[in-house]
Formats: sequence, structure tokens, C-alpha cells
Amino acid sequence: MLACVHQEHERERLSRPGGWRNRDFYDEVPRRRRLVEGTGLAAGVTFVTFFIMLLAVGHESDDCGLNCHDGDGILPHEAGHPWTGYQESWQWQAQWLLGVGSLAFAFAALIASTRTDWRRWTPLGLVLAVLCGAGWVAWVLLEPANPV
Repeated sequence: MLACVHQEHERERLSRPGGWRNRDFYDEVPRRRRLVEGTGLAAGVTFVTFFIMLLAVGHESDDCGLNCHDGDGILPHEAGHPWTGYQESWQWQAQWLLGVGSLAFAFAALIASTRTDWRRWTPLGLVLAVLCGAGWVAWVLLEPANPV
């Protein structure tokens, strides 16, 4: 009788590799992270978009100043100038929103990359952060010059 119990126990022990002490008790083992789901890539993108955000905030405050044609500076209101000649132009705030949005999406991707259940959202956050950052850089490079 005792030998049967010992043999049964031995069969159960061999059917659980590593024994019960080494089990992680998950129903399934989570899959490995892809490169775009990793925390390192998300941290790198967050680092770069932080500098884009700093440049965006500085650029938005460096608008036309006293050379504006909307009557806020020393010049009277005149129509027909590029949008950079008007301090109340919506493009200044849109550029600022792209710069700050790139950091917000990158930070959300960084948080999602550290959580097992949320890591599937990491690539979406990274793509949105890169698109916002690249959109801000392209827009600033292609905008008309500030009036002098």
C-alpha cells in the first residue's frame, strides 16, 4: 500500500517539471516582448520627445512679438501677411500642441511598456509620439519666416 502511494507521488512529481515550488501559477506564460514593446525604446523616444517639447514651448513663445500685423504690437492691423505675422494665429497653438502631444504619447507608451497587460498599447503610443514629433519638426522647417 505504501509503495503504491510512493509510486503515485513520484509520477505526479515527474509530471510537474520543477516541482510545485518552481511553478509561477499563471494559466499561461506571457509571450516575450517585441522590440517595439520594450521599455528601452519607449524611454529613448520619451527622451527625444522631451527635447522636442522644450523646443515647441520655446518656439511658441518666440512668435512675431512687436512685429505682429494684428494690432497687438507696434504695427497696425494689416491683412495679407503670412500666418507667422499674426500673434493670435491658431498655428502657434497647433504647433505647441504637436510638441506637447508628442511627449504625452511617448510618456503613455513608456508607462504601457512597463505593464504586462498594457504593453500591446506601447507601439500605438510610440507611433503617435513619433508622428507628432516629426510633424512638429516638419512644420517648423516649412513655416514662413517671422516678419522683421
